[in-house]
Amino acid sequence: MHNYIFVNNKNNAKSTYDYKVKCYSRLEALHYVPISVLNPNIVINFLNRKNTSNSAIFKCLNIIKSAISYCKAKGLYHGIDNFSNYNNLLVKNETVHYKSINYKNISKLFESLEQAPLHLCIYILVCLLTHLRRTEVLNLKFSHIQEDRIVVPKELLKTKPKQDHHIPITKEFIFVIGHIKNKNIYLFESSRKKDNKETHISTTYINKLIKEYCGDLTTLHGFRSSARDFYAENDIENDVAEIALTHNIGTKTTRAYYRSDLFEKRQIALNKWAKYIFNSMTPNFVSNNFDISKEYLMQMLYR
Repeated sequence: MHNYIFVNNKNNAKSTYDYKVKCYSRLEALHYVPISVLNPNIVINFLNRKNTSNSAIFKCLNIIKSAISYCKAKGLYHGIDNFSNYNNLLVKNETVHYKSINYKNISKLFESLEQAPLHLCIYILVCLLTHLRRTEVLNLKFSHIQEDRIVVPKELLKTKPKQDHHIPITKEFIFVIGHIKNKNIYLFESSRKKDNKETHISTTYINKLIKEYCGDLTTLHGFRSSARDFYAENDIENDVAEIALTHNIGTKTTRAYYRSDLFEKRQIALNKWAKYIFNSMTPNFVSNNFDISKEYLMQMLYR
């Protein structure tokens, strides 16, 4: 009778070592591998698969190592103790650089969106005016919008900071969200409900629309690169730009002493960026989406 590392039961995801695992489904291939025959080669071949992110690989690796350590303590595993070399043997996936559009050519983006649906145009403008990532924008609620700022809960941010992220509100942002028709809970609410509760539209739907109207021009994440270049070439301090993009600054020690979020300076920087974005809009994009001329819009916002 063999002892196995994992049982094939998703509803009761237990091993000889009790663990919590988000990537449980990725480990199914090892469910029926007896501990007695498990060796580093089996694990390495399993983990070095294509289309598997580095973070998922190391989560799986930590679970496997924990299970093996427990089994060794219980006398269930007697293999050679060389599992500590996994980190050196794993193939590291290359960092993905998302395609972006040069901010000086961003008018081409608005040309491609002249016939796009209004909700897609508003979504892209909110991405541009907040520097949030695509899923972070989808999770935005009207309750997050306060008088002078958008308060994004830390749980929604990919970088998992220790505090909420405060984004300065610009007059351009107020103008854009004023054209959202269904002001219920989410800024981009789906017509379908999930578990009888309101939810936002899916990333799959948004990605499909982006590909349909923008083609290979840029990606949603690429907007953040465009903004970063704009800040660098318009004398915006590095720390101001990095905080605006919700990037971590310096080492943990540096961040421990760095208490300010540079809100006022970010307000000035975001105002410059928002004005540049609106000046880059094509006349047809403005008239098709907002039923006014670009000339009138510029006068209304910047007179």
